[in-house]
Amino acid sequence: MVMAMDLAHWQKRLENHFRELSAHRRRKFPDRRIFGLEHGLDISETQALTTAVRAHIADGPPAWDHALAWMVYASEIGYRYSGDEYWQTFEEETPGWTINGDRYWIRRCFLWFQREFRGVEPCGIWARHFSIICWPITHAILPTDLQRQLAHVLYELRHSFSAELFESPLILGDLIAARSWNATSRFQNLAQEPQLLGQIAAALLLQGEFGTDSLIHPATLRRIGEDLDRERRAREWLRGARRFARERAQIRGLGLLGRGTKPSSVGHPDDARAEVAELGIEPRLVLRPTDSINVSWEVSLEIPNLSHLLIRFPQTREILTGSRCVVAGAAGRPLARGRCLHGAQRVTLAQWPLADEVLLRFEQTDSQLEYLLRAECLLRPGPTWLFRIASDGLAYECRSLRVRPGARYIMVSTAGPVRSNGHTSPIDLSCQGVHGAILDLPQALTKDWEEALRHLGLGQAKTIEVWPAGLSAVVWDGEGHGEWLASERPCLGIRTDHPLASLLISMGSNAILPLELTPVEPGEPIFVALPNLPVGLHTVHVSAQSSLAGQTELLGDLDVVMRIREARPWSPGVSPHGPLMVQMEPSAPTLEQFWEGRVEITLRGPADRNVKCRVSLFERDGDVSTVTKQLPPMRLPVTTDAWRAHFERHFRKTREAESFYDTARICELEFAADELGAFTVRCERDFTPLRWAVRRRGQGYFVRLLDDSGADSQPEVKRVAFETPCVEEKIGLASEYDVPESGGMYVVRMSAFAAAVIVPPVIRGFADLGCVSRVDGGTRSTESIIRALEISRLWGQARLPGDFISATRRRGVLLALVRHVAQLLGGDNWAKAEIAACNKDAGMAVLKDAISKRREEIAVGAVLARDYGDLAITTCEERVKRIASLATSFHLLQPASPVSEFNAEWLSELALRLASDPVGVDVWARERFRAGLTRLMDAPTLARASRFLVLATDHHLESRSVTGELYAGWGWT
Repeated sequence: MVMAMDLAHWQKRLENHFRELSAHRRRKFPDRRIFGLEHGLDISETQALTTAVRAHIADGPPAWDHALAWMVYASEIGYRYSGDEYWQTFEEETPGWTINGDRYWIRRCFLWFQREFRGVEPCGIWARHFSIICWPITHAILPTDLQRQLAHVLYELRHSFSAELFESPLILGDLIAARSWNATSRFQNLAQEPQLLGQIAAALLLQGEFGTDSLIHPATLRRIGEDLDRERRAREWLRGARRFARERAQIRGLGLLGRGTKPSSVGHPDDARAEVAELGIEPRLVLRPTDSINVSWEVSLEIPNLSHLLIRFPQTREILTGSRCVVAGAAGRPLARGRCLHGAQRVTLAQWPLADEVLLRFEQTDSQLEYLLRAECLLRPGPTWLFRIASDGLAYECRSLRVRPGARYIMVSTAGPVRSNGHTSPIDLSCQGVHGAILDLPQALTKDWEEALRHLGLGQAKTIEVWPAGLSAVVWDGEGHGEWLASERPCLGIRTDHPLASLLISMGSNAILPLELTPVEPGEPIFVALPNLPVGLHTVHVSAQSSLAGQTELLGDLDVVMRIREARPWSPGVSPHGPLMVQMEPSAPTLEQFWEGRVEITLRGPADRNVKCRVSLFERDGDVSTVTKQLPPMRLPVTTDAWRAHFERHFRKTREAESFYDTARICELEFAADELGAFTVRCERDFTPLRWAVRRRGQGYFVRLLDDSGADSQPEVKRVAFETPCVEEKIGLASEYDVPESGGMYVVRMSAFAAAVIVPPVIRGFADLGCVSRVDGGTRSTESIIRALEISRLWGQARLPGDFISATRRRGVLLALVRHVAQLLGGDNWAKAEIAACNKDAGMAVLKDAISKRREEIAVGAVLARDYGDLAITTCEERVKRIASLATSFHLLQPASPVSEFNAEWLSELALRLASDPVGVDVWARERFRAGLTRLMDAPTLARASRFLVLATDHHLESRSVTGELYAGWGWT
């Protein structure tokens, strides 16, 4: 009875506090909501409330009269939540809850608080997926594991702060959300509520100044700030961001009165194009010498940072972050997802793009992005382009066909070889479709030179010379086009070669109020300091005037085009021009993706320099690592395959790593290359509504089902044996399952959610290592193939525990399934040939003869048997082209209709993917998947030829597959 009165006391106090807070916020800002964490209690009071709640639930179920006390209690646990197990933590800290408590009752408390006191309501996809725990986590405002990430994003964005930005939490939230593409999935969930995110960020940055005192309760804001201060890096990031925020906010008083508008409210495509032009995202060409005598050059396209499109056009976010980018004429593979948001990229071109060809093309797109790219991502009109060779040895594209005495240039033409005429020297360009020549201009141009330039279509630069002074520009082409960092204040030097009456200098719309410098002496430099400029494109207009007989004559002018870009702190892959660079896809991998080899990591830098890596596993954020190991050094450059093999050998397969991986939630990799640089990669467990946790119990295992979905329906749980991977055995619902010694896969499904985990068998001797997976024959049909591929995807995407036996068993299952698919596509005789080939030394000859017995197709096998050794050391893309060529030459495909969407190359890639790694084929093929399978079933020889090439490549490479590959050499992207 006493404890009930205690809770009644807390309920009354909280009710008075929240009513007063709600009324105050409603009067000042009608659109502002309140949070459960804004309870106003100090540490001792919070502990007393916690004690009262726990004492009450130990004796009986929670009472509706204490709803606010329970809501605050749940919010406090949400504040300490780190993306692991909310309800397990709740139950462990609340004895009696498992007997007397009800999760849905907690949600009803928050719903009542939202209606009665205008509390915050969770929204977005994550709130629908986590329909109960989204309430206490949202009302925790900023859980401790997200504070460091927000501080880092705000620090990166500090140069983009402006007074206008702080006038609306929604706009600020959209800006942060746009830059959270490489954050963890937990932070991505928070970013789905930009209004809430902006409210939190503005309060943290301005700390009650400029009218932000009503965004978050002062005591709650101090608490979050103090928690951030405890972590050194987070404290430094937040202090740096606050300094810029205050400076920019002081431009004028802020009211924070409205929700504001989206970053871009343009409706007409031309308006959108004007906004994009201001951002300066147009790619430019760069030439790089490939020999010491500057006779051979390669052509690169420099793609600027596209991240500002996320801010101005938020609807492009999914495309820019989740879709690969194809660069017109590029020699290599498409750019990884999100790669265009890391900073400027240089991509080598093997083919000169066509005049009307869009330089950047994303695998997914929408009409507005397509229009913007077509407007701003085309080559400048040809057929002649001019490049000035800079002091760094690279040749940068000039924005005009004007040359200056004493400089060196390269002319590039698509209209045939550049005429030599004694003034140019031809060069070799490793880019088809263009020709080049070097011009080495003397200090003074003779009439002969002037005539030669005229015939080449070139002009002489104006008599005004402009160059960056003070802090050097990041990029300067020598003719009036440069880039500066937003953290720097640009300064220009100006000089003329003859006397002038005056120089007029203006910027943008201020052309009517120019700065006039008079008089101007020849050869005497003049320095003009410009104000701090926002990120984007700016133009400085310089005009020269002479006075003759009292008349002012305009002698010439020059526009200096200035691109101001963000001064972002170094992070992995951000600076492609630095001495050490990492490229990673996906950009923010989960711990499961990293551990299972589904992440591509490449390290680039000066050849033969050492790079070291230290790997650490953590059970919780901020805890001491459970295991840390310094790996042996690697030699730069490091390919993805080399990294995977190195990591697997020196860490993943170690006993320590296997023991601690299952309980780890975070893996941190620290790369260091002495003075070349250092960086850290952080991977966290995937945050999904349904997930499994694997734990050891003696010699065996048990699995725990974690259900944070909050759905009303009950999940369905099944177990699948390794021996029969297509047969699911339904088992009853329980919080834990003891796994039999034979192991297997556990699957849970509920409405749109599904999760699977593979548990290894108990190994007592060599006999336990072997396992034969059996797949039923089934009828030869598209539906049978689709069913087999669905099962393959389930096994392929199931989570693996730390030990290597589970990975070995999964690989065995997937090999059995891919053989089954090959049988359905190639026929029973082909399946028999595969079995016979395993038992004979001349296995490839057996398979070659089984590709086709038809006279017009029999040579296909002979060609592949002859060439597979060479094809084994090429890329998957080259093998696709070879198979497509054979399919066309030997008419392996039935004639298609004129409007068919399937060509030989696409069908060949489909056949090779099915034959080598069926997991995810449907995601690659998308809407063409079913129709493509049907078309391939009508071309069994193509399917058999593709399967032969897969097996022959694996045979040639001695089956030395790396992590993530079923067959050696078949690592698809």
